[in-house]
This record gives sequence, C-alpha cells and structure tokens, in this order.
Amino acid sequence: MILSVIVQQHLSFDLHVTELLEQCSQHVYLLCLLCSHGLSTDQLNVVFTGLIVFCLLYTLPTCGMFASAADTGRIDALLKRAYKRSFSKDIVTLNEL
Repeated sequence: MILSVIVQQHLSFDLHVTELLEQCSQHVYLLCLLCSHGLSTDQLNVVFTGLIVFCLLYTLPTCGMFASAADTGRIDALLKRAYKRSFSKDIVTLNEL
C-alpha cells in the first residue's frame, strides 16, 4: 500500500477499487439509515456528496487512468444505485466526476 493506494504487481488497481467500493457501500448503508430516520432528499444528497463523491474524487485520480473498464463499470453501478435510491439528484458516472 502506497499513500493509501493498493498497487499490484501488474500495475492493476482492482484491489484498490474493491476496497474503495466496500467503503462506499458502508456509506450507502449509512445513507439508508439516515433515510429511514426521515432525512429529506436534499439532505441525503448533501451527505452523499460529502461521503461518496468526495471519497471518489480524493482516491481515484491516483489510479483513474489505470482503472480497467470493469472497475469503471463497478463504480458507475454504485453511483447508479445511489441515484435510484434518491441519494443523488443526477445520474453521475465516473467520467463525469
């Protein structure tokens, strides 16, 4: 692990993306709990942006150009799930971040 980035022998970042998605999934669970406690859609969007979008923006520039299409698809799937659950106001993809 170098600067909180997991690097493999082949300069592949799939383990890093897997760990990142695990963290983001925990944040999505937190958003579900907040939603069940009555937070509005606007408030959920603020928490989503603060927890998940900024986490992606912080960690992905280091491996973004090396991320495989499969890894990009996994991240896009997480963002799409967040939109379906009304945590995000817009459908956002990794390339749009």
